[in-house]
Amino acid sequence: MKQTTVILCALPLLAGLTAKPDVLELKNGQVLSGSYVGGTAGTIRFATSSGTQVIETRQALAGQRALAQNAVDEIEVVRSVLKADRKVVMAEGMQLTDRESSAFWPLYREYRAAMDKVGDGRVELVLEYAELYPNVPEERAKQMLKNYAALEEKSVGVRNK
Repeated sequence: MKQTTVILCALPLLAGLTAKPDVLELKNGQVLSGSYVGGTAGTIRFATSSGTQVIETRQALAGQRALAQNAVDEIEVVRSVLKADRKVVMAEGMQLTDRESSAFWPLYREYRAAMDKVGDGRVELVLEYAELYPNVPEERAKQMLKNYAALEEKSVGVRNK
């Protein structure tokens, strides 16, 4: 229950990080000024004075206020960067042979897809909470806690599969 309370208390902080960025720092030391204009799981589209640049998320080091124009964009950018970084860490840490890779990566993709669905549910919950905060009706708060518990159960189920 304490973990749930801490998470729900942190949600307003997450929801408040919606400032528009103006700086993107890359791992190669380059610093771009402009604004985030979209992206995918693997790329960030960043508009600068010289035009829109498409940058691989794994090349981004940092952006002011998490690279987003709104909460949904912000969350998706963070999830994309984490996804790319997670894959690199796994690949470098495991150093699989070709045979091991052919067995491992399909299972890993299946696992991540299932965990991403749980993550989607968490994002929906965070956004709903942010929309209602600070006046979350008692009954809605109880339902949100039940939804959160169900998501945690799904997460444990995926991990134990």
